[in-house]
Amino acid sequence: ITSSVFDFRTGVIKGFVRDTTSSHALLTITDPTGTVSTISAATTNGDWSYTLPDRIVGNWSVSAQGVDRAGNVDATPATASFELK
Repeated sequence: ITSSVFDFRTGVIKGFVRDTTSSHALLTITDPTGTVSTISAATTNGDWSYTLPDRIVGNWSVSAQGVDRAGNVDATPATASFELK
């Protein structure tokens, strides 16, 4: 998985999986309160996106792993952090 981007206007996190045969990305999101959510985001040609349900002010972290059609999970997650003010 390569870079991810957060759009502050829409609350959408976007990224892409290098292996375009991945069926989805497994996202682990930690919000500023410490709540951890694991979400499966479908991929289209390796691209994935997820809209945060709540935009809580503070520091967020996201890790994403590709999952192929056989269910194998990428062992090296991409990680990103950002702060909502």
